[in-house]
Amino acid sequence: MRRHGDPNSRMLAVLFAAAALTLVPTSAARAAEDSGVEGSWKAQSAMLGGEALAPEDVQTVTLSLEGGAYEVQVDGRGTTDKGTYTVDDRKKPRRLRIIVASGPNQGRTFPAIYELPDADTLRICYDLAGAKYPDRFEAIYGTAFYVVTYKRVAAAAPSAP
Repeated sequence: MRRHGDPNSRMLAVLFAAAALTLVPTSAARAAEDSGVEGSWKAQSAMLGGEALAPEDVQTVTLSLEGGAYEVQVDGRGTTDKGTYTVDDRKKPRRLRIIVASGPNQGRTFPAIYELPDADTLRICYDLAGAKYPDRFEAIYGTAFYVVTYKRVAAAAPSAP
């Protein structure tokens, strides 16, 4: 199976897409809470433009969605991106509008769709070109569509006094 670009390009693609997720406070934050996307998510697999990305790159990314804000952390690099997003559950498939506030994609907006196949799995298809909302969860060859499957990170148990 071919991989997309060199290792640095693959990592930038992972960071690029993860950085895109952003939450807007107030009613948008309430919509995000109600949508089931809030929490911490560890990337499991990803495809970009029809090509699978290396699991060892993808699985270093953790996406946190909390209270209208997102943060992307990459193992060994710390926080790489922050921003906001809005959720539109009235559309099918459900939509995310991602606005990058800081990081390599600062100032960019990414349309995306998402689904929760179960309570612990989040799948997102981003259009990294920023052109349109994808209509299905497919990283079509030759496009900038980026599909990532995340697994929910279990909340840490409170430490005993």
